[in-house]
Amino acid sequence: MELWFRDAAKLNPTSLFWLGQEGYSRAGNQTGHIQDNDPTTFRVTWNEKQSPEDFFSVTLAGPVPVARVVYRHGRTFHDGGWFDVARGGKPKIEGLRKAGGPWELLGELTNYPDTTAADPKNLRGGEAFELRLPSAVALAGIRVRGVGASGDNPQQNFTSCAELEAYGAP
Repeated sequence: MELWFRDAAKLNPTSLFWLGQEGYSRAGNQTGHIQDNDPTTFRVTWNEKQSPEDFFSVTLAGPVPVARVVYRHGRTFHDGGWFDVARGGKPKIEGLRKAGGPWELLGELTNYPDTTAADPKNLRGGEAFELRLPSAVALAGIRVRGVGASGDNPQQNFTSCAELEAYGAP
């Protein structure tokens, strides 16, 4: 069945990590999928607490050739949901070369806005931010990580993600 889905995905611009295994730093109160090819669903890491860093990941059983990674912002709330660039820098994209291996930095999302803990810089939801790799890399996992924002409640922070996608060479 998985083979059929992977072959069908080649006919459409579907992420290579479509229906992969999701991971996240904290379970939140919005638990939509981040690998379902639907940018209207999203997940958050909100748990009413502060965390020094948040992440979202998608992994596969084995590596596939990845040339670009796309993170789609989930949703912006009054009390957070975006990455705080002022405290943590631009969101980082990491790759996993094999299941169980270490995460490796691939780059950062340079086109992500210069947000702060309280200012999402007009992020609303569904915006796409892309990292293009100089050449395709065989990856079994992709991850976005950074510092969550607090919005109008500095006693906590969190992030959101609608999709975490990867594509091969054009």
